[in-house]
Amino acid sequence: FIPSIGKSVENRDIPALVINTKASTIDKHFLFQSGQHAREWIAPATTLYITEQLVSRYATDDRVKRILDRMTIDVVPMVNPDGYSFSWTNTRLWRKNRRNNGASFGVDLNRNWDDHWCQRGASTSPSSDTYCGPSPFSEPETRAASSYVLNRGFRFDGAIDFHAYGQLILRPPGYTNTPTPDEAVLKSVGSQMQAAIRSNSGRSYTNDMAWQLYYTTGSADDWWYNAASKVKYVYCIELRDTGSSGFNLPPAQIIPTGEENFAALKYLADYVISKKN
Repeated sequence: FIPSIGKSVENRDIPALVINTKASTIDKHFLFQSGQHAREWIAPATTLYITEQLVSRYATDDRVKRILDRMTIDVVPMVNPDGYSFSWTNTRLWRKNRRNNGASFGVDLNRNWDDHWCQRGASTSPSSDTYCGPSPFSEPETRAASSYVLNRGFRFDGAIDFHAYGQLILRPPGYTNTPTPDEAVLKSVGSQMQAAIRSNSGRSYTNDMAWQLYYTTGSADDWWYNAASKVKYVYCIELRDTGSSGFNLPPAQIIPTGEENFAALKYLADYVISKKN
């Protein structure tokens, strides 16, 4: 457990966890994060559910043991602690962080990463829910999350950014409709993750390039794939549901959402482990 990889605007810690068996066979590295958008409560809940399952099943589940004996998994479960707290105490559907802009509050952290910053799908208006901030990585939260990736001492092989809602498995790019060089493999892996979810719960998740939902720029997943981090197997997963409950997902759906995405994560981890560096 890493108590803090950095501080938020309001000086809250941004924690991280590292799942590492210290096995001599480890040669892969995976990251998942959540909580960039405050109102998406199911995202950090799912991240922590998957973390708990990985740790608790290591001694009894051969598949989990095989994954963790080959792969270190880093978890940043709450990138936006200020906004998350505010969504509990003040405004349930708050999205951004809590930067004081003068006449308004907040920067959309998933428009603040330094990749095609503040182009299509982002706003220069501080009052907008998609306000990109005054500059790339202007926010301490995105600086902390990106620095953590770059300073780990190795290149991550895969990464998932959990969001809600829509039941979508999104792959880069978000900033353009031109497919990435890895489009074929990312689409194929996404379809198998889709199948793992359907087999687990019967739920249908759509497998698309991110721009097919809407254009986004300055996002974590495009930065992971394109920037200095150069992560290959990158996905943004939009969790339950498809709109009937939206951000106010009933508590009874928390564990099922975690279970179906744990199934998808296991497929992705197995696939990444099967590939040569």
